[in-house]
Amino acid sequence: YMGAVEGFALGSVLQRQTGGSGSGLNEYRSFADGMHGWASREDGVYATDDGGATGHLVYPRSAVRVARVTPSSGMIAVGDRSSKCGCRQVRLWTATGGATWSRTKSAVGAGFTAAAGTLWWWRGATLYRAKQWPPARGGLKGVRVASKKGAILDVQPVPGGAVALVTR
Repeated sequence: YMGAVEGFALGSVLQRQTGGSGSGLNEYRSFADGMHGWASREDGVYATDDGGATGHLVYPRSAVRVARVTPSSGMIAVGDRSSKCGCRQVRLWTATGGATWSRTKSAVGAGFTAAAGTLWWWRGATLYRAKQWPPARGGLKGVRVASKKGAILDVQPVPGGAVALVTR
């Protein structure tokens, strides 16, 4: 082992335009409604306000998770997603459509999502939602919604709230 990383790709992949179509995985894209969405791509986080016809850069680095809560607000996670605790990730939220970003130590855990006009996040088998969205001056505060045995694997929006898939 020489301590180096090597990568290989087909020539057709190397010629792909940056900012092109992104991943189809849910954590890399999020829509507040049918028109307003975010997508994380190799060269940054892009917003669309016309259902995906056009996009503009709102954050200059790719994100490992995005949640556009409203047309002007949401949260992204940037950094290393390979650590079990997620402690190398930085969570940033905006209430200005991406013009400014604020770091938060709240909403940490396995993941987060947008549902019912607010932010939801989970740690272990406990589900939280934002007490107020976008956060007030004091920062992001959470309200525990549910706590069960096992672990939450994923959370998806449903009308008026969110549903969680739990291991037990």
